[in-house]
Amino acid sequence: NEIFTLFLFEKKYFEKYNLKATCIGHPIYYIKNKSKVIKRKNTIAFLPGSRIGEIKSLFMYYQLAYEQLMKLNSKLQIFIPTLPHLREEIIERTKKWKMDTIIIMDDKKIENYFLKTKIALVCSGTASLEIAKRGIPQLVIYKFNYFTEIIARFFVRIKFANILNILENKMIIPEITNSNLKKNVFIKQFNKLLVDEKSNNKQIEKANKAISKIELLKPPFEIAVEGIKKFL
Repeated sequence: NEIFTLFLFEKKYFEKYNLKATCIGHPIYYIKNKSKVIKRKNTIAFLPGSRIGEIKSLFMYYQLAYEQLMKLNSKLQIFIPTLPHLREEIIERTKKWKMDTIIIMDDKKIENYFLKTKIALVCSGTASLEIAKRGIPQLVIYKFNYFTEIIARFFVRIKFANILNILENKMIIPEITNSNLKKNVFIKQFNKLLVDEKSNNKQIEKANKAISKIELLKPPFEIAVEGIKKFL
């Protein structure tokens, strides 16, 4: 049997138990960074997660972000890419927003809005890696429930939630997680993301260098097919 991994660093965890592992690469391979096509960007992307539990636990921070946008620049536009099972929940939570808010499920339209995106507020996960590949400055937020966080402290020995921060062992993508995710801390970090272009440019530069370390030269499906053929 052969195990396929998304990242090169994952192979060692299997190989130490004499399990054969092949890195096929991450699907971000297919995302092309076209962030320089549009010079004037007036859209803020909100990515609140793909699970209803994430929406319920984290949307209060998207509400806070909306309120800050109304104070600082109400002419901006909010763009929320989502999935069918979350659409009604997000519509309900944003129905009183006075800022232009677009909620989209169509992949082609989503990509077009990403071209106009100035910054993104992202629930930690694959979405954060995809945003980094698109060259969009971001702030990552995530929160375990209280008891899960306590248990995780005993078993998880990593400093960060974002995969690029983990790989580089330093904070290149700003993230606020778990007990650190508080209203005053969030507002400060979000406002910095909104106005600090120098910091945002550095974030993209460092993210690009980190991504170059995990991207392979071939598409993931080609490497996977080559691996499967060996067993046929």
